[in-house]
Amino acid sequence: MIFQKKIFSPKFFKGVPALALILLVYISSISYRHSAALTESTNLYIHSYKVTLELEKLISYLKDAETGQRGFIITEDSVFLQPYYNSRLKTDVSFRELHYLTSDNIIQKNNLDTLHYLIDQRYAFFHAALKNRHDSSTLLSFMLRGNNLMDNIRVLVNKMDDLEKTYLKARKKKYNDETYLTPMLTLGLAFFALLIFMGAYIKISLDFDALYIKNRELLLKTESLNQAERIGNFSTWYYNLETDSIHRSDNYYQLMSHEPQAFEPTVEKFISFVHPEDVKIVQEAREKFLKGTESITVFYRIVRKDGELRYIKSVSQVFPNEQGEKVAIGILSDVTEQHLINLDLEQKNQQLLLSNELLQHAEQIGKFASWMWDKETNKISFSDNYYALLGFEPQSFEITQEKFRESIHPDDLPHVGKASDDLRSQKKDAVTVYYRIFNRNGEMKYIKTLGKVLINSEGKIKNIGTFADVTEERLLNLELEEKNRDLERSNIELASFNHIASHDLQEPLRKIQMSISRLNDLESTHFSPNTKEYLTKINTSATRMRQLIDDLLMFSRVSKVGNLFHTTDLNDLLLKSKIDLAQLIAEKNAEIESTTLPRLKVIPFQIQQLFVNLIGNALKYSKSNSQSIIKISSAKVHDTDYPYFNLEAHKMYYAISVSDNGIGFETEYSDKIFELFYRLPHAYSNYTGTGVGLSICKKIVENHHGFIFAQSQLHIGSKFTFILPENS
Repeated sequence: MIFQKKIFSPKFFKGVPALALILLVYISSISYRHSAALTESTNLYIHSYKVTLELEKLISYLKDAETGQRGFIITEDSVFLQPYYNSRLKTDVSFRELHYLTSDNIIQKNNLDTLHYLIDQRYAFFHAALKNRHDSSTLLSFMLRGNNLMDNIRVLVNKMDDLEKTYLKARKKKYNDETYLTPMLTLGLAFFALLIFMGAYIKISLDFDALYIKNRELLLKTESLNQAERIGNFSTWYYNLETDSIHRSDNYYQLMSHEPQAFEPTVEKFISFVHPEDVKIVQEAREKFLKGTESITVFYRIVRKDGELRYIKSVSQVFPNEQGEKVAIGILSDVTEQHLINLDLEQKNQQLLLSNELLQHAEQIGKFASWMWDKETNKISFSDNYYALLGFEPQSFEITQEKFRESIHPDDLPHVGKASDDLRSQKKDAVTVYYRIFNRNGEMKYIKTLGKVLINSEGKIKNIGTFADVTEERLLNLELEEKNRDLERSNIELASFNHIASHDLQEPLRKIQMSISRLNDLESTHFSPNTKEYLTKINTSATRMRQLIDDLLMFSRVSKVGNLFHTTDLNDLLLKSKIDLAQLIAEKNAEIESTTLPRLKVIPFQIQQLFVNLIGNALKYSKSNSQSIIKISSAKVHDTDYPYFNLEAHKMYYAISVSDNGIGFETEYSDKIFELFYRLPHAYSNYTGTGVGLSICKKIVENHHGFIFAQSQLHIGSKFTFILPENS
């Protein structure tokens, strides 16, 4: 220190940095100018290479287009057009790059405009050749003209390339000159830096004693901090944002279950301890550091060397150090025990909040409320939805015994009071009571209340329960009861109708037919032709009337399903149907083909009737001039095969088809033919029928929870398909 005072005055130490700074700035400015010149030379050198490269790319893209064009003309395969179309896009990109590169060179810019025009012409010839590829003479003309144009393009590209090479030669010379001067300047700057270093070394040597004393004080403080870190289960760290260097105290390594300074404290090493799910949190905090955020607190998890999971809280602050660099200093604390306690409390609170919210939603959806009656205080409390059910705002008034009774229908007060007495006296542990109330608007509602006696751990007795609005359920039950009564009346009337149809209506028809038969037997020789014709029409009408009555009886029978389902082989039912129709099949000389049908859970006699009706329908409407061929087939189907029928996704279905080559019908009648009493217009005068048979088919299929539809072409034939579930 004495030596410093004798040789170096304070003014000297103040003047030396200023002088050094001036000289450093001067030398740096010279070095900067040379570096800038070198950079400019390098950029110009690279610029020439880029222009040459883009010109070569243009030629390459044109070659790709030629290859694609020729490949497509030869093979007619559109795969070859892909490089043709891609080359056009790439050419446009290259032209944009070249326009940018030659924007300061008028000669190359003019050359580029000419080149652009020639390449546009070349693509026009490409397009014309492709368009006229089937005309060999025209194709040859365009391809020859395109080749000549390609030669002109190559000449112009070579011209531009030669010009760039000339520029390149000059720029290379300038680059070499600049690279020669730069090392000299760098050497001068290094020499000057050495002088400054020597001066700094002298200054540091003189201050060594003072620094030694301060270091001893710092070591003492550091040891105290280390002890405090171990006691408080935390560590300190220092992060230089400018140099990306990190220093961590010894306790950091111990928190990670390592020996102090056991590894280099890099960012990557630190992140390797962070739980994978929390890496993003740490990275975002680091980005905030880099952006200059002054103070940051972040929580995350680490996985120690021993595999133990720990919760960490890191608090840090960013500020400039003595050198003006941005640094972050922080504290990393192990808060695992505290966090686990908080987490447990938070989870319990969340569960409680969730339970309350779920209960509120459940009450709103289910139209009920919960209540509690404290026997000691005689206080009743209801949940918010009770008020909503009565048309009031939640907790808008205090509920007392008197207030509660005001809303109850007077006729229902006695049994509500009895239920309350039972709970109060604990005669019953639980009660259920139905009664009526009036809401705020005077509307009557049906209520179901469930109550239960609850004794808590302290021996205190409370009554808890639910208050549910069952108005819709009650009204539906009343409506259902009324419908059941109507159904019973309808069944009685239907039974009466069946009796009348099968006996009383049939009897006069039998007498009419018998009387006509007797007249024909006894007096037919005396009848005029008109009389015979009238009697024939009467007999035919009576026969049709009997058939209509029989069909209506059949329709009413298939409406009664009952518990008649049995797993049945449909092949047996088809065979019985063919036996029933044997005479008609023989008369029509019909051929019936069928594949193997499945075993399904059905009402056997109804499915047999379904086959009889469909096959009989095909025989009735067969062509007179050709053999009737009827085909019956089946196949497994799923809901996706017939989306318009809304089949159940989890069920297996079978589609069974009965097709014929008969007279058919127009598509517009495909739905109408299943309506009761509907008969096709073209078939009314030529074919007998009541319009009930297909209605019976539809009813049978609906009894089995299935669907039936028809497809037909006039004079070609018809196809009836019914879909049945494997288990109805």
